Amino acid sequence: MGEDISRKILYLGTDLNYWRELQGKFRDLYSDYSFQFSEYFEKNPKLIKNLICSIVNDKVDVIFIDFSVHAEEMLRLMLHLQNEISTEKVAIISLLDQLHSKELLRKSLALGIRINIFKGIELSSAVHHAFAMAFPAEARSLDFAVAKVQFDAIAMSLFNVGYVTENYIHIETNFIFEEGKIIELNTSIFEKVSLTGFFKVIKRGTSNLYSQFSIWYDLEYVHYDENKRKFLEDNVEDAVKMMAEKNDKHMQYDVDEAKKKLEDFVEEEKNRQVQRIRGIKKWIGKNLVKSRPKRTRLLVIDRKLSFVSESREDLESYAFSIRCFTGVDNDSRIIEQTFPGIIVWSMEYPDVTDDSEKEEKKEEKEKEKEKEEEEKKIVSGEYNDIQALENVIQKIKTYDDYHPFILVFNCMENEDELKKELSYDWLLASSEGADLEIIKSLADSYEKKHAREMTHKSGDNSGNDEKRYYLSKYDSKSIAEFKIPVNVESLSETDITFESTEMIPMFTTFYIKVPVKMTLTVVPDKKEGGDTGGEQKFHALVHGLDEIGNIHLRKYIHKLFFSDLNLKRSDEKEKFEELNREIAEKIRKEKGTK
Repeated sequence: MGEDISRKILYLGTDLNYWRELQGKFRDLYSDYSFQFSEYFEKNPKLIKNLICSIVNDKVDVIFIDFSVHAEEMLRLMLHLQNEISTEKVAIISLLDQLHSKELLRKSLALGIRINIFKGIELSSAVHHAFAMAFPAEARSLDFAVAKVQFDAIAMSLFNVGYVTENYIHIETNFIFEEGKIIELNTSIFEKVSLTGFFKVIKRGTSNLYSQFSIWYDLEYVHYDENKRKFLEDNVEDAVKMMAEKNDKHMQYDVDEAKKKLEDFVEEEKNRQVQRIRGIKKWIGKNLVKSRPKRTRLLVIDRKLSFVSESREDLESYAFSIRCFTGVDNDSRIIEQTFPGIIVWSMEYPDVTDDSEKEEKKEEKEKEKEKEEEEKKIVSGEYNDIQALENVIQKIKTYDDYHPFILVFNCMENEDELKKELSYDWLLASSEGADLEIIKSLADSYEKKHAREMTHKSGDNSGNDEKRYYLSKYDSKSIAEFKIPVNVESLSETDITFESTEMIPMFTTFYIKVPVKMTLTVVPDKKEGGDTGGEQKFHALVHGLDEIGNIHLRKYIHKLFFSDLNLKRSDEKEKFEELNREIAEKIRKEKGTK
């Protein structure tokens, strides 16, 4: 590929032996590339979040985050990096221990972490997946056997339930469900309440989100098992049809029995429906005191992420929701996604004309290059300057009755002048740097004054009129499983192809249990894809396998691969022998005519 190609790979963790071996595997599989490897770790778990700024500034291509030590803190760090605008295109891969990581893997899938690798002897998959995610056009196929298969499976995609009410649950996902559709989910939120597992989509939206997913849904409980009712109705129809075809009145007993089963089920379901409704209300009433809704949403835009580094507490521990980013995208999409009540803006004033006399002549060329880079950043809107803030305010003004407070730090302009320049009155400005205590004080005051009612239209406060139990995204009970029927067509130790009638969003993660339990991540397919007459073809990366799982998968693939190979060779041998027989017969006949 050329000596000038260099890729930056970062490792966060303490297992330096594994890290050295992984570096060797990168050099082995991509010997024509040059790599810049680096590693970070913070022994104090409370300070792990402070690594974010250094990581962002490093501008790496791939990040491996080792969960072997301080797993919960590393998980939070990974989520922040995955949501951060400056690292949204970076391949971020979690590394798990062989032991005690099953529950962590499940959490990772529900939180949208795309690739999870169990550390072990086999390192090729980690390198392959890093390239497949970061540089898909450059990813090289490994010399693993590929088995051509044909079997059906149920894929389970995981996501979080944000809150529950007496009538519906609120979820966020990337799947597209039409309003009115009945979907099936597995969830274990309510103890001793046996739900049907079916929900009806009653509402959806793409703004005001809590997580990194793109769509929210309100799903109404379906307290009636429609599938079983339909099955029993079909039994009645079959019995009646059979009696008519055979013209046998004695079969009336079978018809009556089928009808009795249907009637009993309908009556039992009525009773179960009452029990389910009562059970949900009782559960919510009992647990509501534990619910800690965060009505105040705080959006912090700060290149240095000082809020993160200065806070002695974990951001999740605050009474208000905090989202911290180094910048905003060009269309200020983050505003629509989160609808914050308070925006904290750390102003930047880039100056590309500064000719400091302190610079030595030998540094002038380097300085010129830096100036060019600075100019490019200003043109592309990478700075959090007044123009970028104005773009955010223009986005805010596109929504009726939405006027969040904006607190501007490092501001050289007079507050009144800035309000006038930006045509926005809900603004406070300070010439000082971002002050954590001021921010917390404003957020606390805002919370006490009915929070979002101050900055949002009343229609956004439906939660005030109903009982909501909010679940932490780190709580295992918040995890819901969505079933996706798939038909698997090919399988190797690193990749899988399959078909499904569902339209599965790109980079969706899920797991299947056959031939072994493994997790998959849908990625773009360079070779094929698209609609195939109602079925969609998909390509996914295989991961989430421990050593035992890898061994079983390898055995399964090799058995099929070599079975196919032997069958092919046997077929070729038979054709060869048949050809020999034909030639021998031809020669014999020719001799016989002479």
